[in-house]
Amino acid sequence: MKAQAIQPPVHEVQALFAQLNAGRFAEAEKQARRLLRSWPRDVNINSALAHALAAQGRNDEAVTALRKAVKQAPNVPELQFNLGALSLQAEQLEEAARAFRKAVSLNPRFTDALYNLGVVCQRLGRYEEAAAWYRKAVELEPRFHEAQTNLGVVLQEQGLMGEALRAYEKALGIQPDALVLFNMGAALKNLGFLREAVEHYEKAIRLNPGYALAYSAMAVALRELGQYEEAIAAFHKAFEIEEGLGHAHYHLAELYSDQQRIAEALPHYQQAQVYDYQERVLYCHYKMEQFDTFREKLQAVLGKNHISPFLATLCTHYATNFRLEDPYRFCPDPLSFVHHSSIPELTGEHSELREALLRDIESASISQKMQGRVINGMQSAGNLLKRPEPSFRQLGEIVRRKIREYYQEHMERVGESCLYMKLFPHNLHFNSSWFVKLSQGGYVTSHIHEEGWISGVLYIAMPQHKKDPHEGALEVSTDGDDYPRLHDEFPSAVKVGKVGDIIFFPSSVFHRTIPFHSDEQRICIPFDIRPEVPEQYRNQRVVAHNFL
Repeated sequence: MKAQAIQPPVHEVQALFAQLNAGRFAEAEKQARRLLRSWPRDVNINSALAHALAAQGRNDEAVTALRKAVKQAPNVPELQFNLGALSLQAEQLEEAARAFRKAVSLNPRFTDALYNLGVVCQRLGRYEEAAAWYRKAVELEPRFHEAQTNLGVVLQEQGLMGEALRAYEKALGIQPDALVLFNMGAALKNLGFLREAVEHYEKAIRLNPGYALAYSAMAVALRELGQYEEAIAAFHKAFEIEEGLGHAHYHLAELYSDQQRIAEALPHYQQAQVYDYQERVLYCHYKMEQFDTFREKLQAVLGKNHISPFLATLCTHYATNFRLEDPYRFCPDPLSFVHHSSIPELTGEHSELREALLRDIESASISQKMQGRVINGMQSAGNLLKRPEPSFRQLGEIVRRKIREYYQEHMERVGESCLYMKLFPHNLHFNSSWFVKLSQGGYVTSHIHEEGWISGVLYIAMPQHKKDPHEGALEVSTDGDDYPRLHDEFPSAVKVGKVGDIIFFPSSVFHRTIPFHSDEQRICIPFDIRPEVPEQYRNQRVVAHNFL
């Protein structure tokens, strides 16, 4: 009896790879499985089977096949890379990271492996680590455009907007790229440079005239600049390219809603199908006093997790209005979660931090965000506590410290019986932060912060000469924003803030500034913190490099 060969015949293996190269993946799979019956540990055949399975979209099976190849040849960096790439496609991110790390340890100059390791860390939310791998990739290959682009993205995710912009500039120096220009527009908008953001969105559109999302993002920036007609035109341009673009429908609806054109906002919220569109649809019905429709549509969302501050606002108002039990369990008795204290670093006649904040507010070239709720005053654009100035960075850390103290205090009081506390964000991400300057007679009308979880305000300068002690104070309530009222029995409270004070409240709570009449300035820094942004709403990035 003739002994079986240790290795499969060369012509059989060549025929197998010919099938793969010709794109006949089902036939290649059959041939690989036939050969594996005789040579189950062969590295090349297991690799070929993995390739054939991956090409047919069967990623989990492909990973299993490639593991067998890697087991026989664990010190081949290309095999480790392929295992990482397939694991990434199969959403097995931790295994992908292990395989890419092994590939890099075997070949420290393997730039594709360095890059893909960055991609995996980015997907896992490990932005600092991702940045380190991307940096190593571009050090070895300075014209590695995708790595330079994604370096900008992960820096942007960490709030390091200046560094992100420099990374994007380098990426553009390698090759023009509409996606990079789009992300630069987003970073500039975050820094409060609205006109510069518009310019970058325009550049992205010139490179890619069919870039519907860039038209939509540009429209949002134009809206914040108060150029409403131009914004509406840009939204409609986005619709011409992609009629069902949810981002554009949602933000056009927001524009109409801000202008109290609720009937015009409603169909765009309905078409959006993104973010919290269901809550926004309910808001429109409630504001238009279509209570029967509101009740009917409310039932469809009550079965979901009660984690929307905006829906909590609506339900609390509706229940109070109609003298019913509140059906939404996000934060029962929200006014009991209002917190008022002082920050020692901001108090005292010669607070260095307060003086630095006032200087930076005056000197920073931040655009004004047009805001109809601010009367006799102005609101800054961008995300103030993510800017690079040391005063804003220091203040951000102080706010985080105070919020952790707030969390401990209220967890001891109510425990996890309240979803607001049970699901409280532990990664304290500033969704938005800005300054508001009010002059004589100034005030901010009643509103909530729909996109927050916990909101707050810091007082940097306050009017001292008051006819009434409540002038310039903050009023919190379960009623506001001209919601339809059937009676006046809505709870409220007035918080008189002093310089250096901070006030926290659930983002579902209405609040307004009471007008003041002295010839002074009132300067405060409001902010919102929310849970981490869902993956699909992050900055645009370049995908991983696939199977070798």
